This record gives sequence, C-alpha cells and structure tokens, in this order.
Amino acid sequence: MKWETIQVEADKLVERINQIVSEGNVRRIRLRQDDRVLFDIPLAAGVGIGAVAVLAAPVVVAVAAVAAVITHCTLEIEREEPPMPPTEPPIVPPTDV
Repeated sequence: MKWETIQVEADKLVERINQIVSEGNVRRIRLRQDDRVLFDIPLAAGVGIGAVAVLAAPVVVAVAAVAAVITHCTLEIEREEPPMPPTEPPIVPPTDV
C-alpha cells in the first residue's frame, strides 16, 4: 500500500474527501490536526464507488461538523497500488551445439 499526505483548508475538506473517494483506489483516509488523528475512515476495497460514497456519507457529515471548528488539517490517504504487469521471460537466442 502507498500513503499520500495532503494539507487541506477546512472549507475544502468535504469536497476533497468526496473527490478522493470517487477516485476508487483508496483503502483508508485519516484526518489529522497536528499530531491528533480526528478520523480514521476505512473504505471497502472492491466495492463500487457509488456504494462507498453511500457508506461514507455519515462519516462525511461528521467530518463537515469538525471542519466547521478547525482551520486546517492533513489528510493521509492509503491507496491500493495497481498490480504489477506480468513480466515476460527474456528471449534467449538459440545456440548452435
């Protein structure tokens, strides 16, 4: 898994979380203010984007309430890495024996 960290102003927080969820390759979102984790939101892998948005809706409402009282925060996003493409064996030229 790969973690990404972004700084977000409180007035853009809900919009940014919705954008991140709609990207579809997100496993977890953490909302931090300084050293405190305010929310740790696990997202179901393999579930359709629409289903995740519906499941996350109550959490987004709670995040919006927190955004009303803070000025800035940090989002930590855990993303699924795309699977590595299969590697093909090297082509070995025939040898004369």
